[in-house]
Order: sequence, then C-alpha cells, then structure tokens
Amino acid sequence: PEESAARIRTLLPALTESSPENMRPKTPREEALFARGARALSRTAYALSVHLAAGAFRPVGLEVLLGEDGLRAPLQTRGGEILLSGRIDRIDRAEDFLRVIDYKSGSAEFKISDALLGCALQLPLYLSAACRAIEGTKPAGMYLMHIQDPRVPRGADSEQERAKKMRPS
Repeated sequence: PEESAARIRTLLPALTESSPENMRPKTPREEALFARGARALSRTAYALSVHLAAGAFRPVGLEVLLGEDGLRAPLQTRGGEILLSGRIDRIDRAEDFLRVIDYKSGSAEFKISDALLGCALQLPLYLSAACRAIEGTKPAGMYLMHIQDPRVPRGADSEQERAKKMRPS
C-alpha cells in the first residue's frame, strides 16, 4: 500500500497542474477533499494490484467503447437487432475466459436476483457483448468494484488475511 501511495503522491500534483483547469486545490476544504481523493485512489491502486496478483486474469481492454464506434456486438431480438452502446471499464482475460469489471464511485450494488428480474442488466449485457465480440471466449464473471473508498480493515489481520478480504467475488 505504501508504494501505491508514494506513486500517487508523486503523480497527482503534476497531473493537476497540467490540467486545463489547473485543478490544484486552492482552499483548505479543497485540500482536504484532494487528500481524501488521493487516499481513495491509493487504496484502489493497491486493491487492483492485489486482484491481479491473486489470479490468472489480465486486462485486455480498458475503457472499451461499445457500439457504433467501438466493439460491435448486436443483440438479436424478436423485434430485430439492437446495438448496445456504452463503455466497459475493464475486460480481463484468462485463456479463453472473459470477465468484465465496472468501477463505481457511488453506492451501487450488483445483485444477481436483480439481473434475473431484468432490473440490473448492465454487467450481464457487457459480458455478453465482450464474449460475442472477442472470438473464442466464454463468460467467466462480472465484478463491480467500488473506488470510493475500498478499505481493508486494519487490526490483527495479517497481510494475507487483508488481501483475501479484497479478492473479487
């Protein structure tokens, strides 16, 4: 975690100063919000490194555009063809299996029961589209990762126990 935090502390000032709006914090409140965001970003970077180290999946696509100008994976319905549009945050591959990961900064949850009722279809549709667009692949899973504050509880837990708590389900 310390390595992630150190890299982010090094990169953020340069990124904010070079942004068109010069996003450098100007008030104490902005400084506190900036520090909070940097901590969340640091924890997210650490969580991502734990996830990658835990398995065989590797990213094959980031911010993948879906639709007219990106991956084309039309759905066939009784009423005709539907071309999905959107942006898949991340597609990972392990051999011929794919998983999609959607990063969320809010409190959204993914429940399989909602998907089965037709109420939460974004991740299942993205996974289906990715598998149809990338030949020879099969679905492995979908994962919603909260980047708001992916904390790992501290305390008596060992580094391995904390890493287990961060593994994608």
